Amino acid sequence: AGGGAFGSPIERDLVDRHLADASLLASSVDPVLLLPLRGLGRRSLAGPALLLLLLLLAVVLGSARWTSAWDRLFGALPTPPAGASSSAVEVVDLELRNLRLELIPPAYTGREPLLLEGTTGDFQALAGTRVRLQADLSRSGRGAHVQWVGGAKTEADLARDAVRVDFTVPGGGAWKVVLERGLAGTSQTRSFRVEVVPDRPPDLSVHAPALTELRPDATLAVDASTSDDFGLSRVELVVEKGGRVLARQPFDLPADTTSYDGRVDFVPRALIGEAGGELALVVESWDNDAVHGPKVTRSRPIELYVPTARDQHRRVLALKQELLHH
Repeated sequence: AGGGAFGSPIERDLVDRHLADASLLASSVDPVLLLPLRGLGRRSLAGPALLLLLLLLAVVLGSARWTSAWDRLFGALPTPPAGASSSAVEVVDLELRNLRLELIPPAYTGREPLLLEGTTGDFQALAGTRVRLQADLSRSGRGAHVQWVGGAKTEADLARDAVRVDFTVPGGGAWKVVLERGLAGTSQTRSFRVEVVPDRPPDLSVHAPALTELRPDATLAVDASTSDDFGLSRVELVVEKGGRVLARQPFDLPADTTSYDGRVDFVPRALIGEAGGELALVVESWDNDAVHGPKVTRSRPIELYVPTARDQHRRVLALKQELLHH
């Protein structure tokens, strides 16, 4: 099996089909028509000759398919179409030995550096983490750099076959080391995966008395409880009217803290003066993300009505009219 002139099942199937077609064509010929008009006493060779002709024709017509199948199995690789990428398959011909990574988290997190010795090169980190890499290379070269796949590259210090480099993690993705070897071209390691650790926005809960109206000189106590995975930067009570911010009142937040429970007293006249009407009170809690910017969590609005001076004047007039009628 597999040792004949046509070794593959596909080729054998093609042969069987051609022979079957030739046999069908031969059987469709009327033998009487093959006899000569004269000399019926002699044996005619027209029938065998026609059969042989049909067999040769079937082989000739099928030769292109045989050649195509044979070339696909044993011929040269087809030339890729214009514009096709030649980097679909990553060529890995460089190894990192005695790999040592030091992960330095962003300063705002307050976390200590993490040392990874004998690591595979794959790791988890926050965006903005600085990576200090030391390793021995499996071959020598003239220069080296760290390539963030699909991003920037960082030049490395190369001494013989030892490499040192610092680079920053922009987010989730992959990195690899590329070695320049002069006329021999370049060598590269496999791509090492980086899974980004999320920096989530703060958690927040707010409590306040259920009121529909608050006098301008009255007090509303608003309690807030909030926490963040790395740190809080500020917590504020925001007074809005029609989607526009009228004022902000900060909570007394300690420095360098990841959690806070506190209260502010909202007195309309003290914070927004004579402004009033339909108001919305919202508490905002901000984290301390210094890489992508602080993220904020907003509470549901506390909706209430603060009478204005005009409202109070109208109420006084209405009260006088009511007294006069009685």
